[in-house]
Amino acid sequence: MSDTDITDSQKQFMDSFINAFNPGQTCYLNGTNSNDEILSHFRGERRLSIKPVTNNHAYLCSIRIHGDDAQQQLKNLCAVCEVQELKCYVIAKAENDFSVQIFFFEPIPVHMVFRLQENLLIEAQIIDEEESLEGHTQPFCLIERPFELPFNGADWSDNNGIFLDPETGFESPYQDQAAVLKNIEKHSLSDVARVINDLNTSPTPPKGDQLKQDFIEYNLSNFVNTILGKDALVEITPDLVNADFFHVNPMLPLCDHIRKLNKAGQDCFFGVAPRNKNIGKRSTLMNISNIKTVFIDIDPPDKTKSAEEQSADAKELLNQFSAKLQEYGIAMSSFVVASGHGYHIYFVLQETIPLPSPEWQVVQNALIEVAGGDSAAKDITRVLRLPFSQNNKDPNNPQPVKIVDNTGNLFTLDNFDSLVKDYSSRHKIAEVHLEDSNIKDLPPCLDKLFDSQTTVPKGYRHKVRFVCSIFAHKQGWAEADTIQRLEHTTSDKLKCKSDVEGVYKILNAAPNRYHVGCGNGSLLRELVNDGITICDQANCPYYTQQKGGVFKNPIRIMSNKYCKEKQVDKKTVYEPISTFRIEATESIICDNKEYINAKLISECGREVSLVIPPETWLSKQRFLSILPGKEFIFLGTETDVHCIHHLISKEEFPTKQGFKTIGLHLINGLWTYLTNTGALTMNGRSSDAVYIGDVTEYNTDILETEPMAPESLAACLKSFAYFNHPYVSAPVIGFTVACFFKPRLFMIKNSFPILFVSGERGSAKTATIRAIVLSLHGTQNAEKMLAQMTSFTVMKLVNASNCMPIFFDEYKPSILKEEKVNMISELFRTAYNGLSGDRGQADQSKIRYKYDAPVIIAGEDQSTEPAVMERMIAVSTSKTESGKYQQYFEYLVNNFDLKALGRLIVEKAVTMTDEEVVSIYQFEHQQIQPVFTGRLRDNVAIARFGLHILNKIFLEKIGQPFPITPFHAEESQRINLIEEQEAQRSVVDNITEVFVALIYESESNDKLNNNYKLVSETHYYVKGNELRINLSSFYQILKKWCKDYHFDGEILSKPALLKQIRSQPYFIHYKKAQIMPKKPGGPLCLILGLSELRASNIEIYDICEGSAAKKQQQNMQQINTP
Repeated sequence: MSDTDITDSQKQFMDSFINAFNPGQTCYLNGTNSNDEILSHFRGERRLSIKPVTNNHAYLCSIRIHGDDAQQQLKNLCAVCEVQELKCYVIAKAENDFSVQIFFFEPIPVHMVFRLQENLLIEAQIIDEEESLEGHTQPFCLIERPFELPFNGADWSDNNGIFLDPETGFESPYQDQAAVLKNIEKHSLSDVARVINDLNTSPTPPKGDQLKQDFIEYNLSNFVNTILGKDALVEITPDLVNADFFHVNPMLPLCDHIRKLNKAGQDCFFGVAPRNKNIGKRSTLMNISNIKTVFIDIDPPDKTKSAEEQSADAKELLNQFSAKLQEYGIAMSSFVVASGHGYHIYFVLQETIPLPSPEWQVVQNALIEVAGGDSAAKDITRVLRLPFSQNNKDPNNPQPVKIVDNTGNLFTLDNFDSLVKDYSSRHKIAEVHLEDSNIKDLPPCLDKLFDSQTTVPKGYRHKVRFVCSIFAHKQGWAEADTIQRLEHTTSDKLKCKSDVEGVYKILNAAPNRYHVGCGNGSLLRELVNDGITICDQANCPYYTQQKGGVFKNPIRIMSNKYCKEKQVDKKTVYEPISTFRIEATESIICDNKEYINAKLISECGREVSLVIPPETWLSKQRFLSILPGKEFIFLGTETDVHCIHHLISKEEFPTKQGFKTIGLHLINGLWTYLTNTGALTMNGRSSDAVYIGDVTEYNTDILETEPMAPESLAACLKSFAYFNHPYVSAPVIGFTVACFFKPRLFMIKNSFPILFVSGERGSAKTATIRAIVLSLHGTQNAEKMLAQMTSFTVMKLVNASNCMPIFFDEYKPSILKEEKVNMISELFRTAYNGLSGDRGQADQSKIRYKYDAPVIIAGEDQSTEPAVMERMIAVSTSKTESGKYQQYFEYLVNNFDLKALGRLIVEKAVTMTDEEVVSIYQFEHQQIQPVFTGRLRDNVAIARFGLHILNKIFLEKIGQPFPITPFHAEESQRINLIEEQEAQRSVVDNITEVFVALIYESESNDKLNNNYKLVSETHYYVKGNELRINLSSFYQILKKWCKDYHFDGEILSKPALLKQIRSQPYFIHYKKAQIMPKKPGGPLCLILGLSELRASNIEIYDICEGSAAKKQQQNMQQINTP
């Protein structure tokens, strides 16, 4: 490696090097700790060494392996470390000379490091059990000896002095040494204590005051970590009234607290069950959710005796209890603590027991009865004396509380079954069959089938009714009740009744004819395997009855893998069923379902974050579908999936509220703006809510953006207000700002308008939406082409946001297919009122999507459908007008980040009170001109509200009003909608004009498609001033023409047309009338007056009596003319 390369590496390594090897500011023996010293070490100009020990504590455990067997010894040692879940790092020193490092993030007492080294070497069979490190000829770990630091430039050329990659069998170095240093995995005091305890070696108490304190620290750490569990919260009380709370790791704060209490002559009691949180006082049951030990308090029966006599009596009771345990084949307890005058006995359990637990209480009561212990000391909230504290009942003769026995034994509640039978009223439940068990709660598999919300696919319905009817009969359910509970499995109630009656009839005659089982080959197992129902052993009352009332999970986590308990030669072994484990970080409740935020950690240490949806646990196939890559392998069964779920459910992690909709939500009484990056309330950033949706179009970093500074607000004021003509900028800005408040405004009127931007090509429609609307919301999701949208994609998009608008472009009804036009028309209605749409699933269930997102549509044509127009805020752009304001638009886009202004609006949306929002909306609603009524008035109020909010922000921040006012928004709508509607004909007028136009085209255009050609005296007839229309045949042709030519107007049904046309001045009659001059009578005809049509401004061209014959004659003359 060249000098240049070394220099580049030095810069990358510097921070990580110091952090990894010198966290406690340990002194280098031959250096000054300066950067220059470290750089000289990297260059190979000198060698730095570290003294691992300061003040009898170490941050590093180093074991040197060298000699002819070094390669094999290295592999053995690393294998032991892996089993013990200790991350070790190997550094090559020379050929067959290695240094194995284990790092700590807190100072570890020297004697514990020494015992750790000794135990690891014995377990790796590098030294014998009879040998000690002190007397061994090979210097494996001389703790006081300086340790030569790695990365010395003189060694790099030979691949020495750097970390070796275990994937290569420790033959080659890691490719990225900087990454290794940066991600050094470190261990705690409790990890060291656990390994020493697992390897069944207890360190000899050292001598000297400091080492004595180290010994206390180690043993206390081992005690509380074993009793309570790693990372538990322990309650400490000196007077049984007040309480302090400490995490068991690190131990130093707890040890310091005990020393203070001892020095002050106070007692020290600890809660035997871990606490959920620090409540600042003695805990009740509400602050406890699990327990990991069964405990007994043995006190001398006669308190009038001397202290020595009381101790002797308590000792006798302890010996009698030990003898009784031996009679039942129960090993001695995990810990025995001498409490000063009596004894506390602890049986530590292999598994943490969730509370409440009747099974735990039964065992607790039985053991107290056997031991003759204090019958009052059996409650979950119990506190007992903590080892290494003092019993100060007799202030003149305080007694030490000390551990007198630590066997390391662990138990299950099943271990006490034989004892419980004799000393408790509890009786072990006999093994039962599923269908005969008379279980109060249904097994999950059958509960799902009986659930009326479950949709059973065709092909399985008869099988489901058959299985459920057998179970119901065995349970003694009435036949009628069973029929009613299974009606959801079919639309044919008679078929359901027949199936149930058939099963009951057979079983009444021969009760043992049918049985329900869930084993392999059974019908119920088949339903589970096919995904019709679920198997959840962890919550199955049948399964727990078989197991004696306690579910014993056969799955364990070992070395980042799930391993399954298995019996081999009467020994319990654990067989890996995965190459990863799941570490849950938080529970997210959304729509009454639990999603789990988690990390998948591979056996190699690679981590992948993901959200696990609730359906993952329904089957093995769904579980496999979440695994992200080939290194995450699962070989277990479907039952193993449920057991893994059970393991995770027992972990402690925070619960948060989840949402699949980005935007504004009312959470715990606070308006909260939620995005993919977090949440904001009036109190600042919040972690109470999480977005778990899978729609990325609304992703934004607006909450990570600093609010726009006053000087920027002042600078952008004019260009923002006049990026286009005020009649364009006012409704666009007003709508956009109001979107931030949509859920709050929706609560007032249950409606929210659509922004419809129309204008000629090149009039900056799309550019305006992108640069203004989307920029303010901090999202640049590309516009959606309406021609490419399906109903489902539209539903999914509008369901994923309630504030950020979705932008649909290229509205061109003349070229869109009919279903697209209908889809858009439906979108206006549903989005305006926030309605819902259903989407069917493969299992015949439905997912409901709410049309929550504000909608923007842009196109060259504006819809003239009245029902659509009254639901929109209309904006009309033009090239000419946009060009006049181009300089403002470009200045705004090129110089300001409108997302920062949007951040200010977000703050308003979450801080304003409901009263303020309602008051502003009502004020703006009242200011609108009387010409606006109904929905149009409500829509204008929304735009005015947005401008009011923006004006409020500018006044508060810079003391200047926003120059575009609510009046500009209102006036633009008067021009675009009111005047437009006044100039428009009614729906009936439009249809009537199409009638006349088709007649004229049929008479004058020989090239008209025959599908649309009308024939005089068949479809219509003109008699004097009357236009007689045979509506039955005529209307079918008209509807076909409107469909094929994308008529941009509403087509009424024939009954609706007849109802509405009667009020028009040109309507004469609807009756049977003659349309063929030579035939009397005729069909039902719609009779309209020609002169009245002309007076109503409906073009009738030159249609008159005989016009069809006259034109036909003219055409014939043209054909016959040479």
